[in-house]
Amino acid sequence: MKEYLVQITIGSLFNILFFFVSKYWIQKLFVIDTTNNPEATKNTFQLPKSFEITGYITSILFFLFFLGSYFLIPPAENENGNLNFLLSFWILLCFFGIWIILYSKFYSVSVDSSGMMEKGFFTKDKRMFWHDIKSVRFNSYSGTFVFGDYSFLKIKVSAGIKNLDVFLEMMRNNLREHLYAKALEDFSKYQKNLRS
Repeated sequence: MKEYLVQITIGSLFNILFFFVSKYWIQKLFVIDTTNNPEATKNTFQLPKSFEITGYITSILFFLFFLGSYFLIPPAENENGNLNFLLSFWILLCFFGIWIILYSKFYSVSVDSSGMMEKGFFTKDKRMFWHDIKSVRFNSYSGTFVFGDYSFLKIKVSAGIKNLDVFLEMMRNNLREHLYAKALEDFSKYQKNLRS
């Protein structure tokens, strides 16, 4: 009984520490950079390096869990195939980290006076003109602004991009207020939830 209490206590302390580190890291993801300004003719917005670092940490950590499970759990305990499931789960999470790396390294949104273009590793380049945009909404589950036009093309702009305030200022200058008012309201609620 005593050994279980020690394990539960250590696990609880680790989870509390992990919670505070995660909360700090999430707040650190939203950084300010001076490479963009609203007066520039063209701005390119990218995700901060902390997204990429999160991907590296995730993939390495879960790969180490995979190796530890593979070499430290005796084969005699794998009668029901539980080890195979555990190894598959760790590898799946390792691939999730690799996906984060590729997504954050190649994601960018270019904005100019005529419109915007989204580039990514997993999607083809998408171009949308300001006058074609018919809706703007904020998806609080993915943390993205979703711009839609008349041809059902959608561009997703991550709320984690560097200099989001510059992007929002350019959006306000180029779109009518009724298109983006609800999206900005939802985004302010999203920010309050992150900070609390």
